This record gives sequence, C-alpha cells and structure tokens, in this order.
Amino acid sequence: MLYWPFSTSDLYNWKTQNAKFSDNLRDLIRFLDTVLFTHQPTWDDCQQLLQVLFTTEERERIQVEAQKSVLGEERQPTQNPDLINAAFPLSHPTWDYNSAEGKERLRVYCQTLMAGLKAAACKPTNLAKVYDVRQGKDESPAAFLERVIEAFRQYTPMNPEAPETKATIIMAFVNQATPDIKKKLQRVERLGEKSLQDLVAERVYNNRESLEEQQTKLSDRQTQNLAKILLATTMDDPQERWRHLKKLASGTGKEDGPSPPWENPNLNKNQCTYCKEESHWVKSCPNKRSKVTQGVALVLGEDWKLHCAYRPQSSGQLERMNRTLKETLTKLALETGGDWVTRLPFALYRVRNSPYKMGLAPYEITFGLPPPVIPNLKPEVLAEFDNHQLLFSLQMLQ
Repeated sequence: MLYWPFSTSDLYNWKTQNAKFSDNLRDLIRFLDTVLFTHQPTWDDCQQLLQVLFTTEERERIQVEAQKSVLGEERQPTQNPDLINAAFPLSHPTWDYNSAEGKERLRVYCQTLMAGLKAAACKPTNLAKVYDVRQGKDESPAAFLERVIEAFRQYTPMNPEAPETKATIIMAFVNQATPDIKKKLQRVERLGEKSLQDLVAERVYNNRESLEEQQTKLSDRQTQNLAKILLATTMDDPQERWRHLKKLASGTGKEDGPSPPWENPNLNKNQCTYCKEESHWVKSCPNKRSKVTQGVALVLGEDWKLHCAYRPQSSGQLERMNRTLKETLTKLALETGGDWVTRLPFALYRVRNSPYKMGLAPYEITFGLPPPVIPNLKPEVLAEFDNHQLLFSLQMLQ
C-alpha cells in the first residue's frame, strides 16, 4: 500500500479552515469522512487528526461513543473488552497495512471512529437555540431556511429530511421570518401542505417593499393627514370640525371615542342625557339613583355605601351580605321544606326588604320608594309564583 503521511501544512490548513466541532458539527463530520476516504490514513494519522481538530474533552467523548458502537457476534453492541479493543484500539496496534487482514482492521477502525464522531455530535435538545434563529433584514428565504434546518439538526434529535418533521420546520420558518414576510406567509392558503421549496420560492419576498418605498409611503401618508387636519381646523361649524378631527385621531375613518354632549340631535347643548333636564350634564345629575341614595343617607346621618344592597365596597361587606343571604335561605327551607333553588328569589326579596336598625330597608334606600308588598312565605305561596304582582315585585329587585 502506498502511504503519504499528512504534512504539517495540511494539518494547519485543516485546523484553520474548518469550524470547531462545537460550532459546526455537520461540516466537520463531512470533512473527516472525505479525508478518510481519499487519504486512507493509518491509525497514527487518525490520532493526528483527533489531536489537531478536537479538544481533549471532545476526543474522550468520541472514543467512548466509538467503543459503544462496536458490534459483537450477533451484530449488537457488545461489552466484551477484547472485541472492543480489537475493533477500536486506544493504543498503537501492530497491524500490517499491506495484508488483507491489516487493511480490514483499519477499515473497521475508521468506520467505528466515524460512528463515534456522529454519536458524540448529538447534543441535548435545546429548542431555545432553534427559536433564536431569526431572518436577517436583507437575508434571502433560501439562506434563512438553511439556517433553520441546520439549527434543528444541531440542537434537536429531529431529522430535517424526515416527512414528519416538515410541519415543524415550516412553522419555525414562518414564525421566525421578518414581520412583513411573516404576515404574508400566514395568509398563504393551505400552508401546511406546501413544501419547503414552495415556501422559499413564494413571491412574497420578491414583492417586498424596499426601505425607500416604505419611507416614501410614510411621508405621503403624513402629508395627507396634515392636509386633512388643516382642512378640519378651518371649518366654521364646531360639530363638523369635531367629527373630522375625531376621524383623523382614530385613524380608521370611524367616529370612535366619546361624543360631545351636543352631538346627540335630540338633546340641547346643556341638556342631561339621563333626566333630560337642562342646566346640568349626566355626570352631575341629581336625579340619578346613586344621588338619591346618597341624599337619603346624608339626611339620616348614615354611610350610604353600607346600605347599597349587593353593591359591596369591600370583601368584608360581601361576606356579611352572603352570610345574611345564607341564613335567610336556611330559614325559608325550614319553613317551606322546598328546594333552595326555588326559594332563592324569596330569600333575595327578604334580605333586601328587611329594615335595618335605622328603620329603612335596602330597597327603600336604593330606590327611594317603599318596598313592594309580598304575602307571608308559606307553602301555598309557592303555587302563586306565577302571580303577576309577585313577579312584578321580584323583577323590581333585579
């Protein structure tokens, strides 16, 4: 066998021109596969390659994985140290490379070395590294897709060429593209059925606006908006001026946002939308229910917030109201022997119409009216549940 050992320049060039094993596993494995095929190195040459291209920790990991891949008599990984040392010796072997046996042992050694190299290249799954791959501003889809596939190959056990992995790669390719490309790709019909080549060839990238075109459109839009604002400020009618300015502020052409009090055609400028009286607006309307409640409580010297039934101001008041309702519901169940679901409206009625110590019930404080009359709660009352007067009384409590 003709033999040419590696030169110093060969080893130096291979070290400087190839990425580290931890940075680019695929290229380095492909390079070593080519070297072993073309140069037919001996055991000593393989040790030189391991010394030059890998760190101590990487060499040890490769050797351990290579020994694990040695097959026994049944073509299964073996634990026999004699078979492991014969196929993948760690010390210099006495092989005659000119004999058929020596050539076969060298071939098995190189094959085992490559198996260990590929096994050591498998890193733990790290999807965060995959999701960190983002398309560059001026990066073509083909280059970006290649980086996504390489990230899956390097940081996950997935095989990017496998059909079951295609959907995952497509989703990563779409979601991690630049925002404008992402929006257009998400609108593509039946995205999951397209191949990776179809996505790369999609015309959305070719129709992408340049930075100059985007700036020109933005400038034109700002000029148009400024002209509309100037036109609106020159209008004599305050209502029309308000409507136009509000459209511009919303940016949609719709009249969003709060309307001025005079915009309702059925009301005057100073007319309340609640009681329809003039001289005040709804915010300060003295006829609202809350204003009546506050006024009654103020005259009686009570805190009106404590007497707004089912409008608790704190968790403590809510607990007290719920406790009162439960006690009333229990009494009703004992009196009538009926289902609590049926008795719940009556319990609510009793709670809201039972007078407090001050002599007024929550209903009177809330509505400023005497509570509606309801018959005593007896078993025969349940048969009158459809009575119109009773329903009217209960509806007023809602």
